[in-house]
Amino acid sequence: MSLLCLIHEGKMSSEINYILITDNRTRYLLAVEDILHVKAVRIYSVFYLRGQQRQYISSRNLGDICQELNPKMFLRVHKSHVINLQEIKSCKLARGGKITLSDDTIITVAQRRKAELIWHLKANKVQGTK
Repeated sequence: MSLLCLIHEGKMSSEINYILITDNRTRYLLAVEDILHVKAVRIYSVFYLRGQQRQYISSRNLGDICQELNPKMFLRVHKSHVINLQEIKSCKLARGGKITLSDDTIITVAQRRKAELIWHLKANKVQGTK
């Protein structure tokens, strides 16, 4: 993950992780903690951030994005979705399942990714997170 020497809301960058993306020839530093989910649309990745209506589109594929994100915080739950595990509001795990995020977005969970999701949910519960 990229750590940059910037000050963000009074914190030094060593405390905040960023991901650098290029959207329409403009570079953006997105605070990783603000990412709700990332969706693959063809060869692009669309970033959805907490508290923002704007979406950021990157030409990098979802596999590349996954390699930069913390696997304890983000999970690929479908071939076209990566979610922030700390933003899960509720989940229904029949068959593959569906997850509702904090912004009420509903994400489908692939059946083959269900076991890994359950493992992460149990691990996070033990540690006292959502």
